[in-house]
Amino acid sequence: MNDIFRQMAAPYVPERRDNPIGQGYWIQAEFGSGKSHLLSFVGALALGGEAEWSWSAKRTKGRARAARKPPQLLRGRHRQEGTGGQRDPGCRQDAGRAGGGAIGLQDTGRPLTEYVLDAVAEQFFLENGRSLPLYPTEILAKRFLTTGDFDLYRRELAKFLKDPNFFDEEEQEEIDDFLSDLQNNPDPGVQRDCGRRLWDFYTRYLQTTPRIPMETEDVLKHMVQQLLDEGYAGLLLILDEVSLFMQGRAGEQRVEDEKALVVLSNRLAKVENLPVWTCAPHSRPSRPRWPA
Repeated sequence: MNDIFRQMAAPYVPERRDNPIGQGYWIQAEFGSGKSHLLSFVGALALGGEAEWSWSAKRTKGRARAARKPPQLLRGRHRQEGTGGQRDPGCRQDAGRAGGGAIGLQDTGRPLTEYVLDAVAEQFFLENGRSLPLYPTEILAKRFLTTGDFDLYRRELAKFLKDPNFFDEEEQEEIDDFLSDLQNNPDPGVQRDCGRRLWDFYTRYLQTTPRIPMETEDVLKHMVQQLLDEGYAGLLLILDEVSLFMQGRAGEQRVEDEKALVVLSNRLAKVENLPVWTCAPHSRPSRPRWPA
């Protein structure tokens, strides 16, 4: 507990790759021992204010005071004094309770990375009332609107959206309706749907592959960079029941999910020196309480 709060409260210096503050934590204990409660406790204190910390100190008979919460840091959405940053409201991602290649473009089996992206996007939308482009398709949509592609391909896109070779009659739509959703609808789900159509427009209609972040590490790194650019001080990611989630995964899916955990806890936190803290518990069977 002392270590995670010390790391989160430490000043973030992007240039100091020799002294990263990000960290991954793997919590292993028997089933029913209270791992989820511990994670909730960490999340509450990481985002809480003076009231939460005072309550914690009383409940733990003063032990929580050892964490030394700097008042300018661990206050959820409050601005940090002197830095203008926020700490992203740690996305609690219950991976165990939710059901390779380019992220968000596969039809079979959602990788862990997508659950993380969804959790971050939903929380950002709740706090800010607008979407944050995190998926490759969303990044593509933003690029389409902010570069010369808008004028260059608008007429071709209009033809594509009405083309019966790609859409049945109910799926076809007018270019103005599509652009209205793309430009004005802040719902992350709508943005992803528009981005997916744009992806098909580029790859299937124009026969070209857009040069945007695609692989797991690139997409997750882009996610954290986007949060930092928005003024957040970092990302606290709490993944509950990862072991149960992994039990039902096929071999290739498990490899991709483990890669995502390595990227979050090591590649981004330690190698790239990004302020990412990942907490993931693992349940092991309880020991028998009677003679075998």
